[in-house]
Amino acid sequence: MKLSDVRLHDWMFDHTEGDFVPNAIQTITHSPLNHVKSVCEIIEPTPDGIFLCEAVAEGFVKKSLRESTGEKDKYTIVCRYHADGVGGQELTAEQIKKMSEWDNYYLSKGLGYAFAQLVALAFLKQVKNDSFEGKFLGHKFEDIENDIEIFYPSFICSEAAYRKANESGVAIGILKDSAHWSHYQGNDIIQKYIQCGKDLLEPVIEDWLSPHDLYMSPDIIRMDELDYTWR
Repeated sequence: MKLSDVRLHDWMFDHTEGDFVPNAIQTITHSPLNHVKSVCEIIEPTPDGIFLCEAVAEGFVKKSLRESTGEKDKYTIVCRYHADGVGGQELTAEQIKKMSEWDNYYLSKGLGYAFAQLVALAFLKQVKNDSFEGKFLGHKFEDIENDIEIFYPSFICSEAAYRKANESGVAIGILKDSAHWSHYQGNDIIQKYIQCGKDLLEPVIEDWLSPHDLYMSPDIIRMDELDYTWR
């Protein structure tokens, strides 16, 4: 995908190789994707003119595309919001405005990166999200996380990306893990979603979303891999 085709508030999903944390995230989420960030400003369609908001080790920060792209990032998939998939409603002007305001608000907060939350996510991903045990543990961990955030407000990357949309009035449906596996086995997840509707969706606990969970949303369409010829 050419940089000139990137739009404000597109999501970018990274596949990174050779680092412990990205490899661990890929392993525990059974996915090649280990990070998600969102386009928060476009001054010009260049690596130094496209800016991304993301939760990384330094906290919730704004970086240029060049600064955000590491040597070990092998590819990045650009995704875009379309309600219910291809052909659905795109972001409205009001939603775009609210998402930009959300970025600016949380950038001003100086939030940290939720390392403890990432460890809890690793544990939860060993239990199926749509099982009774998974839901119970998820809610218990969420209570603990809420208590921690009173004193140490923080994000992980996928929580930040989801909350930016959700708190700006952009509904992002999250599929149950069982639907993920159905997709891997060759079934058309979009057709199944249309047929089954909300039965395929998981009640969202935003603290425990992974990049893969967002990527699989029926409301996010895959555009293309980002052109890296500028690297």
